[in-house]
Amino acid sequence: MKGWRQIVQVFSTRDSMGYLFIAPAMLYLLTLLVYPVLYNFWLSFYKSEYGSSAFVGLQNYIRAVTARGFGQVMLNTVVWTVGNMVVMYVLALLAAVILRNIPRGKVVFRTILLLPWVVPGVVAGILWQFMLHSRFGIVNDLLMKLGFIDKPVFWLANPNTSLLAVMVTYIWKVYPYIMILLMAGLEAVQNELYEAAAVDGANGWQQFRHITLPLLGPVTRVIVILMGIWTFNSFDLTFIMTKGGPLYSSEILAMRIYSTAFSDFRFGLASATSVLAFFITFTFASVYILFTRRQEK
Repeated sequence: MKGWRQIVQVFSTRDSMGYLFIAPAMLYLLTLLVYPVLYNFWLSFYKSEYGSSAFVGLQNYIRAVTARGFGQVMLNTVVWTVGNMVVMYVLALLAAVILRNIPRGKVVFRTILLLPWVVPGVVAGILWQFMLHSRFGIVNDLLMKLGFIDKPVFWLANPNTSLLAVMVTYIWKVYPYIMILLMAGLEAVQNELYEAAAVDGANGWQQFRHITLPLLGPVTRVIVILMGIWTFNSFDLTFIMTKGGPLYSSEILAMRIYSTAFSDFRFGLASATSVLAFFITFTFASVYILFTRRQEK
């Protein structure tokens, strides 16, 4: 009883009660975030396959970067991340500016444009698989009627178009979220700035270049970091639509990690590849933050 009283007295102070209240959140972070990351790093130094485990040092990292098709996978990852980010930002900014300037129906149009974002990734992947089907897909049918193609295109089975097809699906699904973020940033821009610029003789493009874009800088920095990391680590659409094929043409780094772990059961190699992916995203985020801070200064 005396020991319990001492414990109660320790946690009865104001500072100790604060630690007690955050204890569940800290336990959650340690259990579901910190421990898996540390365990994954530890596993990357072991050859863990089919229930056996042996320490191999840095061999998993060497095997990861020298594996067949790794160069193509890294190139696909760069094209996937940069291409998706640029196109999504342009489309989202265009949609946000148009919605800001239309006089009526903002809520209706915003709801319609936001629908792809709320569609689950599995549903979106299957939906676009049917739409891109070489014989029955609406995409080939529409392009043939418009005269852009004269025969059906095997979008998902052609190494030259498979990655592009998945990127179109990802852009369609994710860009509405960026649009909402940009619309929130545009709402903070005061109309008096545009009115003053118009009085000084600035046209629409000059107002957009010298007022809208600079004042969207803080929102843009958040979008680039968050969506860059999300896009880099996204693999659900690739897994559903192409499985990374054909011939590594649509395989990205996140897809390789998944297939190495859960298709080939080479968990040590998959862990080493995921550690490399972590350092790539960490380096990208760090360099981008330092660059933007220098620009601000």
